[in-house]
Amino acid sequence: MGMPQLQSLTLESPLELVAAGGVRMQLAVEAADGQGQRAFQVHSRAADAAEDVPWQRQASGVLEAQTESPADPAAEGLFPPPGAQALDVSDYMAG
Repeated sequence: MGMPQLQSLTLESPLELVAAGGVRMQLAVEAADGQGQRAFQVHSRAADAAEDVPWQRQASGVLEAQTESPADPAAEGLFPPPGAQALDVSDYMAG
């Protein structure tokens, strides 16, 4: 699609995960507008839902072409910040 940059993202509802059967996801991307931006929507429904069950919109947003070179993440102050220390989470992740 050639639209590597996320211009905006609105989370509209939480994604409900089901215990069994899974979830179907649907991404709809519109044609580019006059500025070259493309609106999109993310929808979901249970994998075993009947065909007449409506899709629920989870998120929407706008994609755009990359307008400038990617900045150095360290210069942007992105996560993790300087001086951050890793924590051992193995006890929390044990299943």
